[in-house]
Amino acid sequence: MVWENVIEWSDAERVSSLARRIWKEHYSPLISAEQLEYMISSHQSSSAIQDRIREGYQYFLVSENGKDLGYFAYVFRNDGIYLDKAYLLPEARGRRIFSSFLKRLEGLGKRRIYLSVNSQNRSSIQIYQTAGFRICGQVKNDFGAGAVFTDYVMERFSDL
Repeated sequence: MVWENVIEWSDAERVSSLARRIWKEHYSPLISAEQLEYMISSHQSSSAIQDRIREGYQYFLVSENGKDLGYFAYVFRNDGIYLDKAYLLPEARGRRIFSSFLKRLEGLGKRRIYLSVNSQNRSSIQIYQTAGFRICGQVKNDFGAGAVFTDYVMERFSDL
């Protein structure tokens, strides 16, 4: 398994291309095609990813034998590490890649790791709960173009 820090424009393009594939497969049952296309183009484009990197977000691509399998992004906040992105291709799921990334995050010295997840996304919620996250609140997120979702905030504490 190879972990690459995304810093170059070409890396952001790889993430964007991967995001399009993963998001279409994963979110089609949850949101309309129009909302999905809007969210991909506005939040997962190369330029949007580069903007996030300039804001301090760290992006990582994970690959094996030259094939990209998924990507992750996080940012440090005063109250811990906010895990903003955790996406894997279907064939990469169930291989403990997410667990491996969580270990990397735990090694960064913050006790709290937290994220938000669409409250209708039962499969992801279950994965996060299995990984030790618990629901600690909910928020409404307006992604634009009529896409307003209720997300659960989930958190996990590590023993430092």
